Amino acid sequence: MTASFLARLIGAQCSSTLIQFANVSNFETLYIVSRIETMRYSRNSTHYSALRALLKSKRLESGMTIRTLADKLGVSHSIIGKIEDGSRKLEIFEFIEYCKALEVDPHEGLEALLKSLEKKPF
Repeated sequence: MTASFLARLIGAQCSSTLIQFANVSNFETLYIVSRIETMRYSRNSTHYSALRALLKSKRLESGMTIRTLADKLGVSHSIIGKIEDGSRKLEIFEFIEYCKALEVDPHEGLEALLKSLEKKPF
């Protein structure tokens, strides 16, 4: 198998991977690196905290419990708790579904991020 074949195979099956190649002697070495490992900003960043705070406040304003929101999203309540306490990141598609479940415009979350970035850029 060539490295380019493996890249196509893995890339097609696992969109959350980044593939890098290095030629070492007569061997081709394949490095698979998680995109999460290559991200510069942690889930505990000030900017991410601003988004989490907004989502939690919107949930509380709506009168929803963590379990109610989890049921509405079809996930375990522990996932919602982990998102709110910063133990788990929220993917962009999950963020949109989260907002829909809270009946909140996703643009509000983006505005919170933009305001956070204005205060303290990356």
